[in-house]
This record gives sequence, structure tokens and C-alpha cells, in this order.
Amino acid sequence: MLLTTPILGKPATIVQGCYNVICRVRSTFHPAAGLPETDLKVALVGHSVMDAAIIAALVSVTDATAMPQVWGCGKRRRDPV
Repeated sequence: MLLTTPILGKPATIVQGCYNVICRVRSTFHPAAGLPETDLKVALVGHSVMDAAIIAALVSVTDATAMPQVWGCGKRRRDPV
């Protein structure tokens, strides 16, 4: 897979809505299968990034991959929303 060569071996997460009729969920299976470090998260929503389930999945992935040293002392700083 030529397009994925630069990211082979690097962790990645794909967040996809299962009811998305624009970008079908099956279109994520090929990239996810070709990248061994890829985690595929399928939310029970459609296409909009404003859906609560997509936002929750994106925040979860971001929190899980955040570098603790950026926040200092290994603790995450949480700003009020």
C-alpha cells in the first residue's frame, strides 16, 4: 500500500461513524488491516464530527495518546470546559 508507507510502524487510530453514508465504514477496513499499529473505533453515529459519540471517541484517543511530560510531573492538567 503505497500511501501508507510513511506511517508504517507508527500507531494510529481511525474513528468512523457506522451510519456514515458518505464515507462508508467498510472503507476503513482496508487501511486498518494494512497498518498493524492501527486501532479502529466505530461509533454508532453518522458522518458529522459534531456527533457526541464521535467527539467522545476523538477526545478519548487524544487523551490516551497525550504525552504526560508535556503537562509536567506525569499528571494531566484539565482546564474547565
